[in-house]
Amino acid sequence: MLDNITEQNQLFSKFLRPVAIILVFMSLQRGLYEVVAGLNAQVPLPLGQHIEIYLMGLRFDLLVWSFAISPLFLFLLTKLQFKLRNQMSQIYLSFVWLAFSLINLLNLPYFALNQKHLNWPEWQILNALEVFTLWLSGPQVFLKTLVIVFILLSCALGIFEIRQSFLSSELPIPPTSQNRKKILLQFTVFLLVIAFCARGKVGSHHLRREDSQVTSSLPWNELALNAQWSFTKDDR
Repeated sequence: MLDNITEQNQLFSKFLRPVAIILVFMSLQRGLYEVVAGLNAQVPLPLGQHIEIYLMGLRFDLLVWSFAISPLFLFLLTKLQFKLRNQMSQIYLSFVWLAFSLINLLNLPYFALNQKHLNWPEWQILNALEVFTLWLSGPQVFLKTLVIVFILLSCALGIFEIRQSFLSSELPIPPTSQNRKKILLQFTVFLLVIAFCARGKVGSHHLRREDSQVTSSLPWNELALNAQWSFTKDDR
């Protein structure tokens, strides 16, 4: 079991850099949402509240990534070779980021037109591609094209970073009596950090829509959420 934990620590350490870079991309994409929806032109915000919106958005981004990463703990129950775990983790994380980017791309026109994210029932009712085409054919085509290119480029760069981080198939240092405590401590820290980010805050409730209400403007509060979190919800 300790061998599995050692290899799991190695895997988790590999995706810290690409996930950090992807979180930056997600914050930048949130800025694109702000631009295409014209939020600042409609309801200007003080700098302090602006920063608060983006910090809250980062918490929701960390939440969805924590849940996305959680299935990798299943490797603890397997006896797969480390190289195979390495490859499977790379493919899985690349697929997750590709899916997140696709949701962002199809959600963007809806947010621009309605100043809120799509949720699952609305995805079932609306033809997302049709809405996307309708939005793209409207004014500011050049700006919209740049936004789409940025989302696609950030998707490609994120997958590239994931691939680069997993290129090294160097085996982890085998557990010994000397490093046993260090291995268990490192794993505990990873586990606690992921669990805390998945919960989103300290208190009796996990991170909820109500926590995004940091201004008196509903569109700005909606910006603090993200497309992936909203996609799974039906609480409006």
